Amino acid sequence: RTQSHTLLGPDWLGSENCNPPVILCGDMNATPGSYVYFNFSRTLTDAQVLLPGRTRPRRTWPSISPFLRLDHVFVSKGIAIRTCRVPRSMDAKMASDHLPLLVEAQLNDMKPGDH
Repeated sequence: RTQSHTLLGPDWLGSENCNPPVILCGDMNATPGSYVYFNFSRTLTDAQVLLPGRTRPRRTWPSISPFLRLDHVFVSKGIAIRTCRVPRSMDAKMASDHLPLLVEAQLNDMKPGDH
């Protein structure tokens, strides 16, 4: 909770100098129903929610047999999500207890002042 408040606070993403486009990603150790996830999603959008078409969100933990979404990519307006995938190779499973979450994003044209 403290880290999410800090990241969204006036010294980071809440700063008047922080303008879109913004991408925040990492091991949040937070499920979509958690306070931390909710806190980030008030300002940013989960990239997996923006995927075109109806696809199931990718789970990333534990790497051997993932059943939880603990790793996230959040984006601001002005970013389109092209693809999202979770590699499941043996190398990916052995590298960490979390699988990598790979997101292909495209910056949309934004005019100054668009937020």
